[in-house]
Amino acid sequence: MAKLGRMHARWVWLGMAVLLVWVALKPVTLPMRISPATQHFYDVIAGLPKGSIILVGASMGPGELSSVGPMVTAVAHQAFSRGLRLAVFDPNWDQGPTIVGNLIAQVAAQMGKKYGVDWINLGFKAGGAATLELAERNLSQAARGVDANGAPLSSFPIMKDLPALDHAHLGAVFALSVGSPGAPDFWLPYLTQRINVPLLVGPIDSYVPNYEPFVASGQFAAMLDGSRGAAQYESLLHYQGGATQAADGQTMAALYAVLLIVLGNLGYFAERRLRARPGRREARA
Repeated sequence: MAKLGRMHARWVWLGMAVLLVWVALKPVTLPMRISPATQHFYDVIAGLPKGSIILVGASMGPGELSSVGPMVTAVAHQAFSRGLRLAVFDPNWDQGPTIVGNLIAQVAAQMGKKYGVDWINLGFKAGGAATLELAERNLSQAARGVDANGAPLSSFPIMKDLPALDHAHLGAVFALSVGSPGAPDFWLPYLTQRINVPLLVGPIDSYVPNYEPFVASGQFAAMLDGSRGAAQYESLLHYQGGATQAADGQTMAALYAVLLIVLGNLGYFAERRLRARPGRREARA
C-alpha cells in the first residue's frame, strides 16, 4: 500500500489513456438527469406538425465540430423520425453549411431519407442580413437559384414547399451559435422575430450563461445547454452519439481522478505509519 504514494506519473497517465480509449470503444451509457431546458427543446420539435420544415442556421466553423456537431446529428435524428424536413443555409459562415450538410447526409442515409425531398443544403450564400431579408420574400433568388452543389433548386420537390423563409413555410429555425454573427445578433433580429417562428439554439458551452436571459424572456424558444445539453438530448432520443461519448469520458475521467486521490492518500498514510514503527526507527539509527 505504501508504494501507491510513490507511483510514477507515467502510470497515472497511462491509466487515464486506457480508460478513455475503453469508454470510446465501449460506451458505458451512464444514467443522466434530463434538465427542463433539454426536455423543452425536445418537446418543441416533437410538437411541430408532420412535414414541417426546420431551417438549420449553420453558423459554425471546423473548430466547433466536436462541440456542436452532435447537436446537429441529434436534431436530424429527431426531425427525420417524426416526418419533419430540414433545410441548411447560412449567409455568413462559409464553411458551416458544408460541415452541417455532411452530418445530416450521414443521418439521412441511415434513416432512408432522400436529398431534395426530406432535406436540402442551400449552402453558403454571401450577403449577411441583406441575403436573409431577400430570402424572406424569395428564397430561390437569395440562394442564387442553386443548392450547395450547384444543382438548380427547381429540380427539388422540397423547394415547392419552401418558396420563402416566412411564417407560412417554416416550422422553426435551429441556429448553431459559436461566435458572431450567431443566434442573438443575427438569426433572432433578422429572421425569427420578424417572421414569428420558434428559434431553437445550439451554442458552445461558454455561451450558455450569456444566452439564458434570451430563453427566460422567450426570445429563444429553447436551447441546448452546450455539450451537456446535447448528451441529455441524445439520451431522450435513446441514441448514443458524440455528446454521450464525451460525457461518459468526462465522468469516468473525474471518477478516475477521485480514485487516484483516495489511493494516494492511503499510500501516504500507510508509508507514514510504516516510518513510525519503532523497529524502523531503530534500523535507521
